[in-house]
Amino acid sequence: MERQSKATELKKLIQDVLKSNGIAPEKLQRKSVKEIIETVSIYQQELEYQNQELLRIQNILTTSEAKYASLFYNAPVGYVIVDSEKNIVNANNAFVQLVGKSKQALQRIKITELIHPSYQDSFYLYFQKQIHAQTIITDTVEIVLLAEDKHVYVSLHAHYQFDESLQRKELFITVNDITAFKQNEIIQKEVQLTLEKTKQEAEINANNYKKLFDISAIGILTIDYDFKILAVNLRYTQITGYASNDITDIDEWMHLTLPDAIARQDFRNWWQQITKHEEQLSVTPTDYEPEIRLRCKNGTFKYFEITAVKTIGCYIVTLNDVTKRTQAENQRHLVTQQLRQIIDLVPSYIYARDATGKFVLVNQAAADVFGLSPEQIIGKTDEAYGATPEQIEAYLASDRQVLQSGENIMIKEEQILRKDGSLGWFQTAKMPFNLLGSAEPAVLGVSNDITNLKEAETALTQQVLLQSILTKIASQYINMPLEMVNEAINESLNQIGSFLECDSAYVQRYNWAEETFSVTHEWAKSNEVSRLSDFQHIPFHKVQPWIDAHLKGDVLIIENATQLPADSLGRQLFEQSGLKFHLSIPITLNEYCWGSVSFNFVTNNHKITPTEKNLMSIYAQILVNIFQRIELENKLVEEREKAYAATKFKSAFLANMSHEIRTPMNGVIGFTDLLLHTPLNKTQQQFVENIHIAGKSLLSIINDILDFSKIEAGKVILEALPSDIVQIVEEASDTLKHQAANKKLKLLIQLPVNMPPIATVDPLRLKQILVNLLSNAIKFTHHGEVVLKVIFTPINQSEGVYHFAVSDTGIGIKPEQMNQLFQSFTQADSSTTRKFGGTGLGLAISNMLAHKMNSNILVDSTYGIGSTFQFAITTTFDTATHLPKGTIQHKKLLLVNNDASIHEVLDQYLHYWQVDVTSCLTVNEAATMLQSGSHYDWILLNYDGNDVDGVQKLVRNTASLYTKPIPIIVLHDVVIDEALYELCSYELLYCNLLKPIKFAQLLQVLENATSLKTEVSQLGSTSKMQEKYEKQAPVILVAEDVEMNMLLITTVLKNLFPAAVVVGVANGFEAVEAFKKQRFNCILMDVQMPEMDGLEATACIRKIECLNNDVTPTPIVALTAGATSDEKEKCIAAGMNDFLTKPIETEKLRFLLEAHLA
Repeated sequence: MERQSKATELKKLIQDVLKSNGIAPEKLQRKSVKEIIETVSIYQQELEYQNQELLRIQNILTTSEAKYASLFYNAPVGYVIVDSEKNIVNANNAFVQLVGKSKQALQRIKITELIHPSYQDSFYLYFQKQIHAQTIITDTVEIVLLAEDKHVYVSLHAHYQFDESLQRKELFITVNDITAFKQNEIIQKEVQLTLEKTKQEAEINANNYKKLFDISAIGILTIDYDFKILAVNLRYTQITGYASNDITDIDEWMHLTLPDAIARQDFRNWWQQITKHEEQLSVTPTDYEPEIRLRCKNGTFKYFEITAVKTIGCYIVTLNDVTKRTQAENQRHLVTQQLRQIIDLVPSYIYARDATGKFVLVNQAAADVFGLSPEQIIGKTDEAYGATPEQIEAYLASDRQVLQSGENIMIKEEQILRKDGSLGWFQTAKMPFNLLGSAEPAVLGVSNDITNLKEAETALTQQVLLQSILTKIASQYINMPLEMVNEAINESLNQIGSFLECDSAYVQRYNWAEETFSVTHEWAKSNEVSRLSDFQHIPFHKVQPWIDAHLKGDVLIIENATQLPADSLGRQLFEQSGLKFHLSIPITLNEYCWGSVSFNFVTNNHKITPTEKNLMSIYAQILVNIFQRIELENKLVEEREKAYAATKFKSAFLANMSHEIRTPMNGVIGFTDLLLHTPLNKTQQQFVENIHIAGKSLLSIINDILDFSKIEAGKVILEALPSDIVQIVEEASDTLKHQAANKKLKLLIQLPVNMPPIATVDPLRLKQILVNLLSNAIKFTHHGEVVLKVIFTPINQSEGVYHFAVSDTGIGIKPEQMNQLFQSFTQADSSTTRKFGGTGLGLAISNMLAHKMNSNILVDSTYGIGSTFQFAITTTFDTATHLPKGTIQHKKLLLVNNDASIHEVLDQYLHYWQVDVTSCLTVNEAATMLQSGSHYDWILLNYDGNDVDGVQKLVRNTASLYTKPIPIIVLHDVVIDEALYELCSYELLYCNLLKPIKFAQLLQVLENATSLKTEVSQLGSTSKMQEKYEKQAPVILVAEDVEMNMLLITTVLKNLFPAAVVVGVANGFEAVEAFKKQRFNCILMDVQMPEMDGLEATACIRKIECLNNDVTPTPIVALTAGATSDEKEKCIAAGMNDFLTKPIETEKLRFLLEAHLA
């Protein structure tokens, strides 16, 4: 096998040889075989040699590789091998140490991760260049590697290693650390730059020195070590006049500029100190003035600050011209001396202390306090001059405040020792301060003595306080009741005595008739003994000095007992009580001395000031006013009691007169009223009517006089009650509608539909005003109309203004008569009184009542045209009540009316009720409308006294046209004629209404007509009460002592109630006895009767009822001729239910009976 193998190798070798020689094996000849074998043998030998050589070389190579590895890893420079992707394949120890990373760490990163970002581009270009180079490149590149904790400058040299096929395999990079080289290079550059800069600066300094030398603001001389003057600058020549060629050495310079030998010697000594030092220095010896006085070339002298410095090769001497400063300092020194003289003349304390409290400045005024000179005080503290620790701490505390804040402070007041040794009050200003020539901070203080000002302020404060006390006392006395005056005077003595710090105070009253005085009021401290009882009725001669002084109006001041006579009472009091000071002020008015007020000082010696003296005189004047007021009020009380007695007598007289007059008037009016309802002929009818009218006029006059008297006496007190304004207005108009109708005047009421009807007023007095105004308007109006109009203006949700106005078309009032309207017992002129009558009290009474309602009656009048009287009442109202709107909305009404005033009233009411109104002027027009087929719910006809037939025809046609009759309502005046009576009696007429139109009455009629209720005509209607008692007769007890009155009352009752049983008695006793026997439905009780009056009888009846446990007391109505409010109050208090004044009016009596018998 081995042989065969070798043969094969040989065969292959031969083929290779042939092939290499270009000989094909098939072309070989036999003869060349031998040659070939020989050749092969030679090749074989050669091959064996080569194999042996190869083995040798391999041995050498193995040895070289080991050496290479050792050389690679242990080389002092860094080696690193990277592949074509820049991955680190291998690195020697030097490189590992250089970058501070392990081999394992390096073999996981790219070489670029170790290169500083600033050098990435340089390395990239170098790497690319190595890749593409055809030959080995010997270039290097310098970069910075990112070592673990530092940056390293390196130089890279790279070349490729090749594999067996001579292909580029890896890049071998040599890394040399050039950090030290780079640092040296940088240092060399910096050194070079520094040298160049230093050279430049030296050149600049030289130039600057030259420039400074030439342009310096101070004079400069340069002197060599041989004392030769080398140069002087321009400034030196300018300030001294000497140039460089004028002086050669220092000695010549001294003789030229220092003519005084002493000055030259002082300078020479100073110069020797400069020159003896070898080193460079600047010296200004302390034993030589820093300023030197030199003579200039022109012969003048100037002051200079001189300095010298030894430099390399010369001395430099500088001269700074301080002539102006020196002159200013000399001037300042002069000013300082003058200022010193000035502050020593100032009376204020001027001083300065340093931070330790030592004085560094003191003026003469401050030094005089201690009797020393300012120089003796400087350097010492306040402690050395007797200041207390508290005062010293206060002074230093304020000093520290100034030093710490650096700001001025003002101490408004502090106590400082004065020249006389007393402590005075001072105002001190403190501020930061530096003494000339000292850098130590100090505090400058300026203290002004304000003791006198302080005392003045205290006195002023005391004065103001005393004035306040007196003002308060005076104000208290103004409206003080007399019973409190004595206590108030004692309290005022307490206040003033306590203020003055005295021990006691007294008020003495002088009795000039007896020539004695008595103490009336007293105040004393708690430890003082009262002497009020000891000083009563003391003779004048015992205190004659007081009396004499007070008679002159002088204030008596006693500071020593020796001022008084030895045997006087005052001298005894001074010595016994130990008085130190006494002040006594006269109480005088119009040269009449009422007495005096005195103040005694025991515990202290008071010094009275002029202000206190004046104020005490004012207090005495206050007492004068009080005593005068007491006397005046006592007189007023006497006069008031007299006036009260007179008023009482007047009231009693009026009441008596009222009773005496009303009793016969009761008969006159009552019987004439009864007589008018009996058959009379025309003449008799006229006579009785005149008697009846005259009686009523007389009664009206009596009522006016009584009302005026009561109002004037202040006995009328308004009683504010929730009242129906509509009812008050309508009742006022009802009272006077007959008078208006008799004069054929239209009487109208205009009420606002937005008015709250219930308001808080006095209904009786409001109605009285309205009746008076309406009565006046009707009296002075001959034709036309009288209108009572109400206007309401809300103020807030519960308060408003009710404005009442009564307008007429009467005679009017002349402008010159306006001022007399509201005067008592007057009318416009005498002709008015003669023509119209009246007392002239109506308007006066009305205006007085309006004033009590916080209102005033205003008048607007045009003579010959008419007048308007108006007033307004501001009051609260019931927010829950309103004028009713009814239930007749959208109903239809035909209004027949030719009167514009009535149309205005009706239109407002009907619009408020939301009624649809069709109007026409005549009954003919109304008939035409009805025949046309128009339907209406009502027909409202205003009858003016004409065309009765037309009205009756309208009523009949309405009945025939409609199966259901339309209610016809007629408005008419109260005057009854036959035609009107016939019309109102017509059976087809639904209802008739009296003018003036009443809101609630018209609404009720319209509502009733809608619901088909029957209405009773107002004409000829009977009283409901009368109907009730026609079958069941009431039993009425009448107590009346006058037979005429008894007859009148009985007759009236029988006319009103025909079935009534009337029991009459003559006095109160009989009334009580009658009541015991039977019960009555009502009792009419006269007040003034013999044996037992009506008041006493009423009390007895009420007592009987109480004993019998009667559940319903019997109504008792007072009958009295006394029409005063006192009379009414007595009746109600006695137990009566109501009050009826004589003369008795039938309608009022009927109204009361209906109320109490219902």
